[in-house]
Amino acid sequence: MTAGSVTIGIGPVACAWRQPLALLVAFALAAVTAFTVVRLRTASTARPAAPEFVLAAIEAVAPAAILCGAFFVVYGIVDLFVWALSYTSLGWNSDHEARRVASLFALALVPTFTYITLESVRKKLYPPVAGVPSRYHAYVARDPGRLAVGAAFALLVPAGAIAYLLVAGVSSLWAVAGLAAYTAFASVAASPPGEREEPGHASGEVVGRLERAFAAAGYAVVRQPRTGEPEIDPLLVDVDLLAQKEDRCVVVEIKRGGADARPLSWTDGTRVATAARVLEFDFPPISSAESSKSALRGKIAHMDPVLVLVDVAADPSLKSFAKNERVTILSIRTAQREASVAYPASDDLREVGREYVALLHGESPAEATRGAVVAG
Repeated sequence: MTAGSVTIGIGPVACAWRQPLALLVAFALAAVTAFTVVRLRTASTARPAAPEFVLAAIEAVAPAAILCGAFFVVYGIVDLFVWALSYTSLGWNSDHEARRVASLFALALVPTFTYITLESVRKKLYPPVAGVPSRYHAYVARDPGRLAVGAAFALLVPAGAIAYLLVAGVSSLWAVAGLAAYTAFASVAASPPGEREEPGHASGEVVGRLERAFAAAGYAVVRQPRTGEPEIDPLLVDVDLLAQKEDRCVVVEIKRGGADARPLSWTDGTRVATAARVLEFDFPPISSAESSKSALRGKIAHMDPVLVLVDVAADPSLKSFAKNERVTILSIRTAQREASVAYPASDDLREVGREYVALLHGESPAEATRGAVVAG
């Protein structure tokens, strides 16, 4: 994938140089570099789908297209330099010398740009947290038909244009520069958006109120849970509460919004889902980061992730993710005195929602039930 992408990206250089062999050299260098840095892939339980690899291939064109830009910059500098020397008795051909120097310069940088490409694609296809879908996942799930059309234009059009220019023997620098610009634009357009700003974390007051709500519903609760194991604790940084009731345990992350808060996307549910999977696989003694006195122990049959949304909504991608990954969403709207549970709903968490609303207004759970809408 990387070798093919780099070959397409560096294709305009071969067209400008009128040497198809440059494509083979670029492909070989990219393949060798890819082979030597296979170790860069991190361990991940997520398995990207084929369309996700296609999107990664499209985006992988970007560094190679930048390399083509470097070719034209070097060409211009060398051409100007040789032109200045043309007044001497050297008798150099400025165009020929400029193409040769610029092409050798570009090809020498292919391994470096291939490494950059692999590192960028690796981080998006294989996130460093096990089980988290790739950055291309939302693109693939949103509109597969549009993805297929975009992929055809992003990969087939440059490949066809490169083949035509080589067969026709066209070496116009304007044509190949335009092709390089097109490949760069297509790859940037296919790139997933950068990580958005993190939603506001819950205040201590909200965490404390939810802790009391779980306790009132019969749970033993630990705030800021930690295991003391360096392999697990980094995954618990965003977990606010761990609540245990008999052989069932819930991993709770709280997201707090406001009047103008954006709806949360599927990526906002991945951390709590991953933490629950890891703890379900290996449930060591757990204590609070604030105090070593409170601890949870015992055999756990169910470890359920719960995402608590306080005054912030979930967008369709988060709802779909929650349904597929069985992440329970507890939505609390303080102004409306409402609490709803979904994906999947449970009586225990409905009770937690009622207790939270009751604590919010200083009422008993029975009084809160009359004022709050607790839906499944």
